[in-house]
Amino acid sequence: YSVLFGGQGELLLGTIPGEIESTVLYVNFSKLDEASENFESNAVLQESINNIIEKLVSDYDFVVNETVISQNNETFDIKTSVVTLKYPLKWKNKVDIKATDKKVEFSYYKTKLFDLVFSPGDGYPLGTYKETPIYVINYPVTTDEQSAMQEDINVILENLLKDKNFVLNKE
Repeated sequence: YSVLFGGQGELLLGTIPGEIESTVLYVNFSKLDEASENFESNAVLQESINNIIEKLVSDYDFVVNETVISQNNETFDIKTSVVTLKYPLKWKNKVDIKATDKKVEFSYYKTKLFDLVFSPGDGYPLGTYKETPIYVINYPVTTDEQSAMQEDINVILENLLKDKNFVLNKE
């Protein structure tokens, strides 16, 4: 078998949580030939993955069968013409952010994650900042990491809710 650190694989093992970034582990198993004379010893070797998991749990607070992106709550500022948004620091060097007067686009390489739009139109009405409506448009994503980047719009929302000038959409 092969253990993949920070990539994608056949079977999710879990996550080693980190202060700034966590490491997700997957495993790929080789197909065993039941007719082979080494079949039994190879099967035992593949089962040894459980020993690796036990050591990861005891030594690194390994979270089995789950993707945990980060435990760090630090944010960085995204200045816009409407409001300063706060997004998780762990994504600062990974997510491309393009802010204009009309919207803020969040993407990961060429994959669009979401947009925050400062006018009525497409998307879900998030709320209003002063008199400016804020809409969110989510895009399809393909990886767990992209999904986590997209879900962290909740961090933006949590910080907006702390500002008395923001009113959440109640619909």
